[in-house]
Amino acid sequence: MPTLGQIGSGVKIAYASSSPQTWTTVPEVRELSGLPNRERDQVETTIHGVTGDRTFIGGLATVQTLEFTLRANLDSGSVHTALRAKEISQEELWWRVEVPVDPTLATTTYVAYTLQGRVSKWDLTAPIDGLKEIQVSVQYSGNWMFQEEMASAL
Repeated sequence: MPTLGQIGSGVKIAYASSSPQTWTTVPEVRELSGLPNRERDQVETTIHGVTGDRTFIGGLATVQTLEFTLRANLDSGSVHTALRAKEISQEELWWRVEVPVDPTLATTTYVAYTLQGRVSKWDLTAPIDGLKEIQVSVQYSGNWMFQEEMASAL
């Protein structure tokens, strides 16, 4: 079972309230379904001519939503209940996701996404015959950065 924000692949997630960051690791992450990658709009620049081909330039980038699922810890004062309070307050937080470089997990180096964002979804599910889980979405609000091969900051 994953603990301390580590998924089977060794990915870590954490947040901080200010810069410079003092990271709070998000424990019991079960799934990371969306990384905050960037996707650019296509802006068409076609001029009608002999080829009939459309041409494009890169447009503005959209930073995708960070989405992950937690094994719920609903104890008062837990990181999970703190995330619920962050969703209610809409406090802007720093977020960090670290992905290990080595596929065998025998690594001390990671690639990392760092960004600012707000918890836009905190959704508790409590099936009768399954685990209580929390689905969390973080909406980007600024300062996206991708860092290549570096030591863990978490």
